[in-house]
Amino acid sequence: MIAFLGGPLGSVSVSMLFAPPIFSFVLLGLKPGLIWAGIAYVTVMTGGVMQSLGVEFPNIGKTPSREVGELIHLTVAYSSIMVMIVLYEVSNQRYRQELVRIAQRDDLTRLPNRTAFYQHIENAIKYYESQRRPFTLAYIDLNNFKPVNDEYGHAAGDTALRVFSERLGKAIRSQDQLCRLAGDEFAVLLNDCVDERLARLVVERLQRQMEKPIELQGGHSVTLSASIGLAHYPRDAATLEELLHVADERMYRNKREAHRQYNGDYAD
Repeated sequence: MIAFLGGPLGSVSVSMLFAPPIFSFVLLGLKPGLIWAGIAYVTVMTGGVMQSLGVEFPNIGKTPSREVGELIHLTVAYSSIMVMIVLYEVSNQRYRQELVRIAQRDDLTRLPNRTAFYQHIENAIKYYESQRRPFTLAYIDLNNFKPVNDEYGHAAGDTALRVFSERLGKAIRSQDQLCRLAGDEFAVLLNDCVDERLARLVVERLQRQMEKPIELQGGHSVTLSASIGLAHYPRDAATLEELLHVADERMYRNKREAHRQYNGDYAD
């Protein structure tokens, strides 16, 4: 288009080549700005070299249709601005999505955090309302995790939590959702769990993963156990809050029973 208006060095539209780099630097940042600056430089230099070699470009400015030339100039200008605005909006949308992803991710385990998990549950409830596919929520809380931090240090505790979360991920199905709620509390959303026996099978796999010792630095190892509480939707609850409450209560009930067994209150 620039060549048609009188050649790369003779057309006033050449100045519009500098609009994309300027908008890129301002709206998109350093890297896109450098890319567009390079494109503009190569375009002008290529056209200049072609003209110096004797290549003749048609010049619409020297024809009676000068109004057409002015219209094309305006089109180039507005097109450059609109392209930059679209690119800025695309980049800004990706940036916002990345912020949301970071805000909903646990830094230690890289799992979804509590906020993201509650959103998954709300989506599962909406899915049930349309497809009538029940699901199960599993609350997981580690037993006696504090002594690990006290005896081996918080770095060792972080290592144990990371390994534990990886093993939990291996125990669940591909359609299930695992998250870290806080501290040593985890949760699993068992999607399309139409049978309580299926939930029990997943829990058994989780328990088997917990039985494996976790190797720490310095040649130490720990074996973690956990209490798990299950809540089935919609059989046990009709809302998100009720479902969380039921799973939490059952988890703590199992934890109290495990604590009494650990202290010898129950005979073998």
